[in-house]
Amino acid sequence: PYNLVADGDFSQTTTVNLNTDLEVNQKLDFITPGLYINGKVSYSTLFKRNSQSAAMSYPTYYLDWTAIDSGEGNPWIASSASTEVYVQEPYKISKDNKPTSTHYTFYWEASAHYDKSFGDHNLSAMALMYQRNDVLQAAFPSRTESYVGRINYNYKNKYLLETNLGITGSEQFSPKNRYGIFPSVAIGYAMSKEPWWQEAMPWWSTFKIRYSDGFVGGDAASAQWLYFSAYDRDGSFIKEAAAANETARWEKAHKRNLGFEMGWFKDNLLLNVELFNEDRTDILITPLTTMFVVADYKDINAGAIKKHGFEVELKYRNTTGGGLYYEVGGMFGYNENRITA
Repeated sequence: PYNLVADGDFSQTTTVNLNTDLEVNQKLDFITPGLYINGKVSYSTLFKRNSQSAAMSYPTYYLDWTAIDSGEGNPWIASSASTEVYVQEPYKISKDNKPTSTHYTFYWEASAHYDKSFGDHNLSAMALMYQRNDVLQAAFPSRTESYVGRINYNYKNKYLLETNLGITGSEQFSPKNRYGIFPSVAIGYAMSKEPWWQEAMPWWSTFKIRYSDGFVGGDAASAQWLYFSAYDRDGSFIKEAAAANETARWEKAHKRNLGFEMGWFKDNLLLNVELFNEDRTDILITPLTTMFVVADYKDINAGAIKKHGFEVELKYRNTTGGGLYYEVGGMFGYNENRITA
């Protein structure tokens, strides 16, 4: 324990991070009011290196219990026992300009938007496409592509509806399974905006119920290109790498959420309650094989979990007569994760 405290080490890391973004917006009111398009290109780099490091250590000792039992001799034995007197060496400082981490990301997106109000009706829509290339160290780029559509509608900010559709492609899967389709829908009802509510309970300023139901996907795996196999060099031998899985497909998570938003006294006192449930299927896991199977295999869709729980958040906020704003609150959550396959 003394050595763990007394040993001196330090490491100096130099990091250079560059983020560039170019964004263009063009209004298309000459076609129809509320319509516009957007384009974005970004390029990010991360370069990290250990520029300087140093280490200093003391010798370690262990107890010779035979000497302790007999009462003879020195019970403290150095790990590298010798008759020489130990002299502490100065810090050994080393410098290294080799990069320890490099990361490049190129991303672009194009989207079209429409926002319009018709009296008490409010409508917004979006269509978006993006591509992302990630390069870590000298590895082959990791690539994803997605097409997203969204429609929002509300009537007097009282009845709320949102629909989403995502179609996402990943290089992890073969062309027949490359794209996953992930829809979702959310509805809400702000009951506190009803005239009869405001008349009956003016002190209850907010009461809103909302519910969402939808799917999301995942492609995280222990290897790249699950549908592809190759040969690797092992010393002087050439051997087959992990066997391909041409049927690999997207993981899917079915998520449901029921929420209640409540506020009293002009929303100075707030209470939010969330109930959630999630079922994940087709989770990508590395298969276990017996000693009789020589080959390794890339991930397969064989796992499933179930998660459910709730969260409660209570908050009080106010502004004093002198203009000091403050808030205090707390949150409690509980959830259970269960492996079902």
